[in-house]
Amino acid sequence: MFKILRLFFAPLLLAGSLLANGARAAETIKAVKLDGSSQSARLTLNLSGPVKYTISTMSNPERLVIDLRDTQMRAKLADVALAGSPVKRIRSGIRNGVDTRLVLELTGATSAQSALLTDNGVQLAVDLTPRAAGKNKGKVQSVVRNNSAAVADTPRSNKTVKSADNGGQRDVIIAIDAGHGGDDPGAIGAGHLQEKRVVLAIARELADIIERERGYKAVLTRKTDIFLPLKTRRDLARKAQADLMISVHADAFADRAATGGSVFALSNRGATSTMAAFLADSENQSDAIGGVSVEGRDDDLVKVLTDLSLTATMDSSLRIGRHVLNSMSGITHLHSERVEQAAFVVLKSPDTPSILVETGFVSNPSEAKKLASAEYQRRVARAIFTGVNRYFSQNPPPNTYLASLRRKSVPQNVSAADNVATATP
Repeated sequence: MFKILRLFFAPLLLAGSLLANGARAAETIKAVKLDGSSQSARLTLNLSGPVKYTISTMSNPERLVIDLRDTQMRAKLADVALAGSPVKRIRSGIRNGVDTRLVLELTGATSAQSALLTDNGVQLAVDLTPRAAGKNKGKVQSVVRNNSAAVADTPRSNKTVKSADNGGQRDVIIAIDAGHGGDDPGAIGAGHLQEKRVVLAIARELADIIERERGYKAVLTRKTDIFLPLKTRRDLARKAQADLMISVHADAFADRAATGGSVFALSNRGATSTMAAFLADSENQSDAIGGVSVEGRDDDLVKVLTDLSLTATMDSSLRIGRHVLNSMSGITHLHSERVEQAAFVVLKSPDTPSILVETGFVSNPSEAKKLASAEYQRRVARAIFTGVNRYFSQNPPPNTYLASLRRKSVPQNVSAADNVATATP
């Protein structure tokens, strides 16, 4: 009798155990999306919860393999649009009874960077960029940088003259970087105001103002809601041979009473205030949020910081920052009345003066309301340009239209060098 009962209940107990284990362990892949182009694409897996995963590449033929532990496929891979991307085909299978393996068949050798994102549900983001097969790591990083630039609005590689009216003199080129973007919303403040949207609007306004001013040329690192790695942003400014890079932000702080604008320049000796250190840490983590690893780049940063030209670049950045800060004081309370210094990755360029402008705190309800206003965004953009213009009018780069104006304005008995030396920084 007992043997018969055991034979009867054993299958039921086994089935119950499997169901219990499956319900406890398995997450699901709810949707799969592929965005971008053959030069740079992002694969996004919408997940029901956090998962452990591994990514590896295989050659002959080129493939990318993603293994997700205790995960079930619920998305329809046949619905994923692959046209124009580096992916020819996506297929999936089950491993160990509970794991899911995704195999991406690629058009060529490809580098992959990944991260789990948790800002809007749980997503596994995998950034794909082509690389030259058989090249060493340094060469591969160079290819990745160039292809990352293709995602953004690729700046001009040479300093150009805006019009024939400049008399053969080139424009002063200003690179404008709207912080965050894409999967990285930046700070989220009162009324769910996203930093990435505020700063993109201000950056566009600033670019419009610059383009209307004779002798200037604006270059935006991004014109749309896309993510760019921090290093790519500064590389874009260098590729454009910009005379100045302005990174625009609107941050948040634990104290909702924090308010006002700030201007930052690079420091190679650490932050000058607790606030500067906090903001630098939060901005520098954008690379991890956006799915790009910053590991292995210490050597590059060390070279930048030890470059002799960086001293002069930092000095120019501080002087420009003072002008911008003074101009901003006319429209908003200043959180700090001096140009702060911190180790922002985006500012670490050896030969391009760079400043980071915090236009306000979206965490402050009253300031968030102002920052969401198109009129206030225009006022902020105008204040930034006013400060920049004051500096370059007094210290125009050689062979620029502004330099020709400066020569005409200098009295005959005063040399240009003397005039610049006595100019207010």
